Amino acid sequence: MEQYETWKEKITPSIDYYENGTPDSLNKGFCCCLDSILKIENWGDEYWGNTELKHRVVFFDEFNSLVEYLHYSPTMDTKRQRIYNFIVDKVFMLAKQIICADADISQISLDFIKEMESRREEKFVFVKNKHIHNKSTKAKEFFSKEKLIIEMKKSNKFICAMDSKKEAI
Repeated sequence: MEQYETWKEKITPSIDYYENGTPDSLNKGFCCCLDSILKIENWGDEYWGNTELKHRVVFFDEFNSLVEYLHYSPTMDTKRQRIYNFIVDKVFMLAKQIICADADISQISLDFIKEMESRREEKFVFVKNKHIHNKSTKAKEFFSKEKLIIEMKKSNKFICAMDSKKEAI
């Protein structure tokens, strides 16, 4: 929902959230999490039938997390294969262009991209963003919740970045 609000405010006010969407949302743009992507599967045969999507650009934000989630999340256990097939057959194989963005790309994501390259019979372009907007910002790593909370209470400004599938500390 957060990504939807950001896109709607900053990029395009016409974007739809999948729960409110209609087949026309696919022409305007829409935002959806991976667990819910099958809700758009029946929005229109003409869209998925290789006529509309071939003119569309598909943007995957946090691509590495998406691929890892698709492969490893227990919430995907009952629908993993169906969602995987949908993303590959309906999105990656039909879209005019696919943009996958993430600050960290793991081997599983690179392997997924290589598989898509072989299926689409075209090479993907890998672009490394060299701009580091927090380059001069000092960072400190904490290994306990207690120490993190003590430091946060000492300052009126604090950025806490975490990257974990289960628990940050």
